Amino acid sequence: EALMAGAPVGPASWLNVVGSDGRARPVTGSAGATVCLASLYRAYQAGRTLLLTELQQRSAPVARLCRALEQELLALGVPLVQRLGANAYLTPTRARGFELHYDDHCVLVLQLAGRKRWRIHAPTTELPVARCEGALPEASVGAPILEPELAPGDVLYVPRGFPHAAHTTDG
Repeated sequence: EALMAGAPVGPASWLNVVGSDGRARPVTGSAGATVCLASLYRAYQAGRTLLLTELQQRSAPVARLCRALEQELLALGVPLVQRLGANAYLTPTRARGFELHYDDHCVLVLQLAGRKRWRIHAPTTELPVARCEGALPEASVGAPILEPELAPGDVLYVPRGFPHAAHTTDG
């Protein structure tokens, strides 16, 4: 709530609501306005995912975690082309934030609360550099190669270009 309440509104907002079309849209309002938490609660209760981006710029503990992970990776000889960043997703029970898609970067998921089922598919494009715009048709990716259910404390690595989707369970 503290992070959401302090978020700016408008196109530069780092607080987004994922719409029924699966697209994240910044919370909007008039210039100088503050976020209306009641409207965010209503969106969440209507099944929408709330997305906070660039957490490493807003939370000192998250920033320290990102920098420590960078140091570990560099010590292992993993070349980094950009700094690690962090997003937080709050998805209601029995809901999905984003439809099937791939990312143009590797993703490390840390499940903090609740449970989420994931479907990971083999890549259809090797190491894409362009963003995946819109949902991928299920028929275009074949059967999942991994279907884990994450519980609090679980970690999942999704390499760049691997199509994936996740949804929360009843808990």
